[in-house]
Amino acid sequence: GWRNMKCNMLLDLPKDAANQKDMDTALEYLRTNDTAKAILAKLEASSENNRPNDERPGLIVYFPSLPGSGKSSLCQNITANSLGIGDKRKFVLMGGDQTKGKFFTAVQKEILAKPASVAILDKNVPPSSFASVHALCIESKSIALPILPLGMKDTLVGDGASSHIYPFSLQYLATCISRVLRRRPNTHQGKLDSATENACMIVVKFYCFYRNRSVSALKEKLQSIGYRGENVIVPFFREKTLPDLPADLKTALEDAITAQTHEDMNIIKIGESVVDLEEKLRSSIHFNQTYIDNLTVSLEESKSVFLRELSRVISSLPEKLESNSLEMEPKAGSIKIASLDLNYEEVHSEIEKLRKSSPEVEEYFANREHDKGNDENDKSKNRFVSSVHCTFAHASQATQANMISTFQHLLGTSVKAKVISILFSDDIAAIELEMLNSPSIPRPENVFPHV
Repeated sequence: GWRNMKCNMLLDLPKDAANQKDMDTALEYLRTNDTAKAILAKLEASSENNRPNDERPGLIVYFPSLPGSGKSSLCQNITANSLGIGDKRKFVLMGGDQTKGKFFTAVQKEILAKPASVAILDKNVPPSSFASVHALCIESKSIALPILPLGMKDTLVGDGASSHIYPFSLQYLATCISRVLRRRPNTHQGKLDSATENACMIVVKFYCFYRNRSVSALKEKLQSIGYRGENVIVPFFREKTLPDLPADLKTALEDAITAQTHEDMNIIKIGESVVDLEEKLRSSIHFNQTYIDNLTVSLEESKSVFLRELSRVISSLPEKLESNSLEMEPKAGSIKIASLDLNYEEVHSEIEKLRKSSPEVEEYFANREHDKGNDENDKSKNRFVSSVHCTFAHASQATQANMISTFQHLLGTSVKAKVISILFSDDIAAIELEMLNSPSIPRPENVFPHV
């Protein structure tokens, strides 16, 4: 009967194994008999896959960057041995262009099968994917490690009401586009090379994913992803102070960014003008190639720092994540607010419409225009808030347990809201909302729901 029971593995030892007179002779038999040795080797191999879970924290390395930033070059030929891992931890290297199906689903499967692993995600991870990295870190008990280029700079693009802030310089964008165009036709696995239609505008679109995020705001956001780690900064530019962009290149980049912004905000569709924008970018990049080439350090220098810093972080990984440690506890685990997050472009698109229809509203925002480049988290200045949201509950009004029980199961849920009015004073502007009836969504605790 026992042979018919489900089991992981059935091993048949030679009959002689049962005829040994004592423990010592039995052990000697198992060590010397060829059949017994083969069975023990099979058992040992099986046990490797059935060991207790490794409770050490893992590490997830990711790149909040643009196509052409050099991440794949940094990851090329990287191994467990080159990072000093050896057999101490599992090593996972996954490329976005080589992974079939949904990338983060595939990564999740791979990492959960290899606890405490060091995983490098060779893929652009824009802000829209930060939540996926965070969820992956929490589920796998991994520390998040973003890799950033040295020389990030707050960059304003546009004039007046249409200006927006970005955390990367236009020189960085130009370099990334240049590298994409230097890829030989039809050679890139992600189908983004010199033969790709609108290749330049695709890189511009990635740049625009970071719209309205200053350098400090982006870095603060990265610190809230997964279990708290640090940022690794890799050399990119040769000089701290970059030479001014050639006028034609600056215009081409700004025109492309503005057009993409108008498209994203549903103000003006790019349409057929994308052909002219693409042609202008390619021509300007080609004409200023020498200028662009002189901006950056060598790949060898960047990779050397990348490997050294990554090895340092790996060697200092803790043996255990302390759940009560502020150093390691994910910020998302200590909830400050439960909120309905709104699309920034949609909110400000509506404001732009109001400005055109109301001289009073136009005058107000025109007077506040100089504040638009200010960081939303710098309370020493008049703040420009880009993380638009409506608060449903605040930690000062509810316990952590109540907030979790009330809102955790609603994460990711869409809610319909109606704009009632826009209100403003010398100090603040807000949009009043009315939540449309939904029996599964609790009402905001504020008497005055607002953005």
